[in-house]
Amino acid sequence: MENEHIEQHDELKTKIRDKAGRYTYILGLLVTSFSILVFGILSALEVIDHAHIMVLYLGGYLLFQWIAGIVIFNQLMKKY
Repeated sequence: MENEHIEQHDELKTKIRDKAGRYTYILGLLVTSFSILVFGILSALEVIDHAHIMVLYLGGYLLFQWIAGIVIFNQLMKKY
């Protein structure tokens, strides 16, 4: 009975950790998308110089994060 309680508690921790990771991933995507938008607008208004480099970097990072999420999910699905 004690082992069952421990396993349920560990399963709960795993579910919570998975949810936290998912929310963090989504938040990172939103922040990156918003940053691209802000730097793009500031660059178009010529408020800051060389913002296009930052926009390209953030766009690449957004693409990397999106692809990494898909690849990791697919690898975990194959494993289990």
